[in-house]
Amino acid sequence: MQLVACERCHAQFEVSSVTENKFRCHCGATVWNRAHAPVDAPIQRCASCGAAVPAEATICDYCTSPIVRDRRQLTLICPECFAACAGNARFCGHCGVEFRPQPITGASDLACPVCQTAMTTRSIAEVAVQSCPECQGLWVPGESFDLLVARAQSLPEAPRPSQGLGVARRHAADANQDTGEIVYRRCPACRSPMHRKNFGHASGVIVDWCGPHGTWLDADELERIAAFIRNGGLERAMAAHAADEEKQRKELAAAEAGAPRPPIQSQPTLALFEHLLLTQRKTAGKHTGQLVDLLHEFFKSP
Repeated sequence: MQLVACERCHAQFEVSSVTENKFRCHCGATVWNRAHAPVDAPIQRCASCGAAVPAEATICDYCTSPIVRDRRQLTLICPECFAACAGNARFCGHCGVEFRPQPITGASDLACPVCQTAMTTRSIAEVAVQSCPECQGLWVPGESFDLLVARAQSLPEAPRPSQGLGVARRHAADANQDTGEIVYRRCPACRSPMHRKNFGHASGVIVDWCGPHGTWLDADELERIAAFIRNGGLERAMAAHAADEEKQRKELAAAEAGAPRPPIQSQPTLALFEHLLLTQRKTAGKHTGQLVDLLHEFFKSP
């Protein structure tokens, strides 16, 4: 893997298969596709979790991953500080930046989960997403969702492609929209059925979510989510959810504290013991009979 970064917005791109010597970043800046010589920098961070590590550490104290120091395995160059890092690193071992390459603007190899049209990569608020040209839906990679929603809240409220004809095309593309049937769409990346989630538990915006890969938003859902958060809906929903959890915890604690002690024996078991003990009482001697009487009373008591 070979990474380069935009000098303006620091977006990262994987360019090992890119032949052009430059391309356009999502923020509009020009990114040069050129390799940098590795810098011999000390390893200060875990390549797996990004936690700080001592100078001579061999294992990360936080995630227990091995600290790779063999120069033959340091094949990835950090696009920010140019330190040599492990080939499978998720974080730079020197500056700690996370490696999160984005697709280059243009054609995408992912198909829309609604209408199966080939999607294109574009930028919204300098965040790379895949967009369907037919239904105007958006595929947002998992690590970009929070950033996209946060930036969408500050976008000017102006007419968007999701309004007008864009919305009409979206409903036409979803063949089961009119019947009211619940449709579980498939993740564009892994093709597994995605989970349907009511964003914030109370927004009414049902998004399609694949944990490992990302979130699908229909044409108008990004705007609706941003408005929900901007109006305080997410904050109120989180407070209500925390209050419900606290109420359930208290109710469970009260139920456990006041629960009656269960009987030692069930009724069928007690009846069997009574039969056996009374049989022994008739055939036993005086002292044995007294012991049988005590056992009988013990098993009858609650």
